Amino acid sequence: MPSMGHVPTRFIHEFDSENEITLIEFPSSQLMNWRFGDVDNLVVTMATKDLDAGRYDRIKAQITN
Repeated sequence: MPSMGHVPTRFIHEFDSENEITLIEFPSSQLMNWRFGDVDNLVVTMATKDLDAGRYDRIKAQITN
């Protein structure tokens, strides 16, 4: 099940828990037929300062590993 507003459940290379927030995390799922990387999660993050300013042009999407 996708989740929001937390520290990613698995490691991603560019995530700073003090300055960034997880907008949404999609886990790979056989039920939904979603596969990210080698059966990992797709994580969409952004800096909290950009979220506060409404700057959605700096969103990052990463695959956990």
